[in-house]
Amino acid sequence: MFSFEKLSVYKRAHLQNIKVLQILTLAVGIDPFLKNQMKRASMSIILNMAEGNGRESWKEKNYFLTVSRGSAFECVAILDTLKALEHINDQQYNELYTEYEEISRMLIGLKKSLRRSSVQSTTKL
Repeated sequence: MFSFEKLSVYKRAHLQNIKVLQILTLAVGIDPFLKNQMKRASMSIILNMAEGNGRESWKEKNYFLTVSRGSAFECVAILDTLKALEHINDQQYNELYTEYEEISRMLIGLKKSLRRSSVQSTTKL
């Protein structure tokens, strides 16, 4: 098992990605650009977590977590548009939105944790 697969934030974001892909697969009439952009942003969250976890330095890991969090923000912006165009209902919107909020908080926590462990490592040298 790869180390990123053990992260609770990765597991949550992965499940969120599956939900998004299922909704988009069943949805009819969504502009192909919006559909594609939502898929890409949703995948970007988990892909950047995975890629960043494979990096050596704290700065690189932090960068990829920052990009991952930015992609979560992008998903929320697209959700707002999908809701305004009535492509998703209130329940879908609220569930997805709430989960993106939690993923964002968890990514901040992971970044802080990495920073603390990086600082502790350098002070031990």
